[in-house]
This record gives sequence, structure tokens and C-alpha cells, in this order.
Amino acid sequence: MTAGKNKLLRFTRMIVDEFDLSGDSRIFSSLDDFYDEVEMTGWSNTVKHYLAGGRLQTGIRGYQALMNDAAAGAFNEIKNATNHNISLNIGALAEPATGDPAYLLTSRQFGDNVSFDAGAAVLQGDFLSRAGGSLRYPWGVVLQAKTALTSTETGSAVDNGAASANGLQAMLHVIASDGGEWAFVIEESSTGSGSWTAAATFTADGSAVTSENKTVALGTAIKQYLRCVSTKASGAVTAIVTVARNYDFA
Repeated sequence: MTAGKNKLLRFTRMIVDEFDLSGDSRIFSSLDDFYDEVEMTGWSNTVKHYLAGGRLQTGIRGYQALMNDAAAGAFNEIKNATNHNISLNIGALAEPATGDPAYLLTSRQFGDNVSFDAGAAVLQGDFLSRAGGSLRYPWGVVLQAKTALTSTETGSAVDNGAASANGLQAMLHVIASDGGEWAFVIEESSTGSGSWTAAATFTADGSAVTSENKTVALGTAIKQYLRCVSTKASGAVTAIVTVARNYDFA
């Protein structure tokens, strides 16, 4: 990660379930992260007053991709309105790396309009937070960048600046596998060195391409530093892990 004013669409990556659709993706309108406004202005108030409505709106609006009908292309992945696990990762003048921003979404896809843009067939649709989805706050970080793993990998520590108190959400995207077995664990530490303990363990074992959303419950304390440890039992795998801490804005 190289922090700073250096984020470009060129180095943004769209991971939907077990597919990296970055080579088909063209544009999106917005990454939603807002509360509805509830006006609380009385007769005698000289300034309008508001409260947050209590429900966070998340979603990826106006996403557009080329109509690639190859097996792992955008058309076959999003031609049907269905549920998806999504990580949209934003690199700093390079492929997204550990610590770079990530937008996580357990989504319901609404529609897949097809049209032609300057002669190119394109799909366009919105991904909104799905009913029953567990994500509470969408913005987090890349914890393991897209990596072809052939041996056990201990990722770099990501400093969140402080501990937090409301659990977390994480995404695992296994986008390639030769059938071997792995364990993917998010670990936490108070100092970023020395003692580390498991904060979340994914069920998926890397033996097949898949995706998984992992929840650590609200009210659970999460230490300041996080890292991903990918432990090999056999085989090779390509995987991406992202994580977002939950925050309570009530």
C-alpha cells in the first residue's frame, strides 16, 4: 500500500464471487455509504435540524461491464439477478495491495440491462445490500491481495489506528484452485508484532473456486492490527481477502 492522493480507476478491481471481472468492467456511478435524512426542525428553530434515519444505504450503482460470454466473463456471472459477494478494491497506482481501500458488499443484483455503447455490447446494473446480508459498514481494506499461493503465506499487518468494538465482516474470493486444501484465517494483534490470535476463520478450504462472507458479531472487540494467514495443506490456490470493521453510528 502507498497511501495518498493516488487512486485511479485504472487500478480498481471488481471481484464478484469467485470471478475477477476487472478485465470486463468499465465504470460505475457510485459506491453508496449514507443514511437517510430525517428532518427534526421545530417551529421555533432558526436552523433546520436533522438526524440520521438509522439505516445505512450501501450499494454499487451504475456498474457497467463488457458483455463477455466466456465461462468466467461478466455476462455469465451477472446475467441473472441474484445474490453476490463483492469486493471492489482500489489500488494506489498499481494492482491493489495489502492495506489498500476495499468496498465490501453482500449484495442483491437488481437487473442486467443490455445495450450498445459506441458499438460495444455492455451490461449495466445496480448491486444493493441484500435482505439478510450481514455487512454493517462497507469500507475496509485489502487484507490479502490477489496472489497465486504455492506455500503458506503470512500477510503484512494492517494498522487500523485503534481497536474497535463491533466485530467485522470479511470476504474470501478463491478465484483459482488445483483442488488442494488450505486454511484462511484473519488474525488480530494489539501491537502488530509478537502475539497474534484468530479473529475469524473461513469455512472454505481452497479446494474449489468459491466465495465466502464471514461475520464476527456486533459487540465483539477487534484489536488494532489485522493480518491474513493462508496455510497450505496441499496444492496451489489464488485467493483474495478483504475485511471491514463494523461501526455503530446510532
